[in-house]
Amino acid sequence: MTDSDDRTARAWNQVQLNWWAYDEVYAACSRQPRKAWRLLCRIADLAATEELTGDLGAGPLETFIRDHAPAFIGQIERRAAQQERFRRALRSVRLPRATDAVSLRLFALGVEPIDVPPEKKWQAG
Repeated sequence: MTDSDDRTARAWNQVQLNWWAYDEVYAACSRQPRKAWRLLCRIADLAATEELTGDLGAGPLETFIRDHAPAFIGQIERRAAQQERFRRALRSVRLPRATDAVSLRLFALGVEPIDVPPEKKWQAG
């Protein structure tokens, strides 16, 4: 076995040991938005690499924004103004192109508009 193989196997085991955290973050994004917000902010604080920052944005942060952006837009804007990692994570979020006020504010923060029909009631085409 090579050192690289050993490192990969150990890392895979670490991920599996902590898989519960993935489930907890996504469950909070769906059902507990205040808890999710706290978790997302802390994850951004701890995201030490570009890959982790991108994963945060394209994963749970995008889910959170799609479900809860109208209620949290002010907090999202404040956090983006205060923390570079959070701003970088926002650049990995993709949201249907829309013209409502919340979507426009998110696009101004770097969220990427994509050409698919809006999915949420709060978005206007």
